[in-house]
Amino acid sequence: MKVGRTILFVTLFIFFLVFISVIFTLISKGTMDKVALVRVEGPIIEAKTVVEEIKGYVKDSSVRAIVLRVDSPGGSMFASEQILREIQALRKAGKPVVVSTQMLESMIQSPMPTRAEVSDVATAVYE
Repeated sequence: MKVGRTILFVTLFIFFLVFISVIFTLISKGTMDKVALVRVEGPIIEAKTVVEEIKGYVKDSSVRAIVLRVDSPGGSMFASEQILREIQALRKAGKPVVVSTQMLESMIQSPMPTRAEVSDVATAVYE
């Protein structure tokens, strides 16, 4: 009877160790893979802070993807091009980029999109 309890205890202990090992592996994998959020808010006048943030994510191996949240009425073409170049560097590094914007907010007041909105959506889809 004592031998049976010992075998049961050892079996349960091994099962417990395997279970803890699997849980630890799953938790560590979940915390290693991150999706970064980059915010572009207000008029795009200078891109230095956004560009530096994106460059950091290009180098960070734990970041697997980027969400670029744009809440901007527009701004400098030069600054926008700098941000675009860094986004292209992210893509070359194999990190997907998803852009989130309020592009069609004007459709709340008007059921028909403007020609510019249609063009913007088509360009975003094609790219």
